[in-house]
Amino acid sequence: MRDDAAENIRLGRLGNAEVRSPESSTWSERSGRPLSDWTDREKRAADAQDRAATDRQLDKALEAYERAIRLDPRYAEPYRAIGIIRYKAGERDEALKAFRRYLEAEADAPDAQQVRDYILEVEPR
Repeated sequence: MRDDAAENIRLGRLGNAEVRSPESSTWSERSGRPLSDWTDREKRAADAQDRAATDRQLDKALEAYERAIRLDPRYAEPYRAIGIIRYKAGERDEALKAFRRYLEAEADAPDAQQVRDYILEVEPR
C-alpha cells in the first residue's frame, strides 16, 4: 500500500483539499485568443495570476479548517485537509503534525492506513 501512497502524493491524489479558484480559468477562456497566439510573456503572466489566485484560495481554506479546529478540536477532518495543503505547499513538518493529529482524533478512520502511508512518505528518512 505504501507504493500507492507515494504515487498518490506524486500525482496529487490527496483527497478533498483540492482547491480550484473561481478566479482561475484557462488562458484561452480569458483572452478569447487561441493559446498558440499568446506570447511567452502573456503565458507567464497568466500562470502567475493563476498561482496567486490558488494561493489566496488555499489561505482561505486553511483559515476555515483552523476555525473548525478551534470550534471542535476533536473533529478529525480538518487535520487531514490541513496536512494535504501543507504538504503541497512544501511544509512537510506541518503536514506531518496535521496528519498525526488526524490519526489521534480518529484512529479508526476509513482512510487511516492511507494517512499512515502518507506519513511514511513525508517524514524525513
